[in-house]
Amino acid sequence: MGLWPFGRKSPDFGAFVSANQQRLFRFILKQVGDRADAEDLTQEAFLQAFRGFESFQGRSLPSTWLFGIAVNVVRTHLRRSPQLRHTYVPEEALAELPNEGNPLADLEMRRRIEALDAALFRLPDDWREVLVCVSMEGLSYEQTATVLDLPIGTVRSRLSRARERLAADLMQEETA
Repeated sequence: MGLWPFGRKSPDFGAFVSANQQRLFRFILKQVGDRADAEDLTQEAFLQAFRGFESFQGRSLPSTWLFGIAVNVVRTHLRRSPQLRHTYVPEEALAELPNEGNPLADLEMRRRIEALDAALFRLPDDWREVLVCVSMEGLSYEQTATVLDLPIGTVRSRLSRARERLAADLMQEETA
C-alpha cells in the first residue's frame, strides 16, 4: 500500500490531483478532442477515483489506476455520443508546422495532418486506444495493459496491427 501517494486515513487527494491533472487532461483531450468535454471528463475521472480510492489494491501505480478509470470514462462518453468524435491532430505534427508562412508548405502540412487524422480514426477503437497509450502518452506496454485491462500480448498485437494499418493507409494516401 506504500504506492498510494496519500494516507488511507486522511488522504491528501489534492496532491494526487496536482501530480496527475495535466497529464490526465492531455490524455483525455487526445481521445475526445474537445477542451470543455476533456475538462469535464477529467473531473469525472478524479471524482470516480476519489469515490473508489478505498478499492485501490496497490497492484499498480495509482496513476496507472487513474488512467484506467479515465479510459472507462472516455469510452462511456464516446459510446453515448459517437457524433462527438473529433479531428485529432497530434502534438508532434503541430510542432512541424512551418513558421515562415509559405502557403504551399502550409497546404501540404495541412493535407498530411488531415490524412493522419483520417487514418487514425479508421483504426478500430481498441487499436487506437493502445496506440494512443503507448505511442502518444508514452506508457509502457505493462502500464497500457493495466490501464486497458488487457493481457500484455494483446497490447503488443493491437499496437503492431495499428501501426501496420496506419502505415499502409498513409502509404496508400501518398500514392493516390
